[in-house]
Amino acid sequence: MNAETEHRKFVELLEEGDGKLVISKHALHRQIERGISEIDIRNAVLNGWPIERCQDGADVTIVLMYFLKIGKGQYRPLHVVCVFNVVHPESWTVKTTYDPRSGEWRDNFQRRK
Repeated sequence: MNAETEHRKFVELLEEGDGKLVISKHALHRQIERGISEIDIRNAVLNGWPIERCQDGADVTIVLMYFLKIGKGQYRPLHVVCVFNVVHPESWTVKTTYDPRSGEWRDNFQRRK
């Protein structure tokens, strides 16, 4: 399965009330540090798109890309890193979230340098 399909299925589960989005302690600390709300994270998960996928055994990590609207015609890039187990794809955990303008990314913050 690919990241787009996994993400789409999870969003459907979340919208139907059958999916579960958990924010890890680390992500909670980072979102506070970085001025990112839980609503921003949820919007990124619901409306963002996968830009990376990595699988280690049964655990899958997906990086989601999203642009937060911060003003008229102004947007802030946002990455949300989620992990789920292939046995339980209905439950995703947000591991961290950050603004990708750190310089590690290119192509509109969608590919690593």
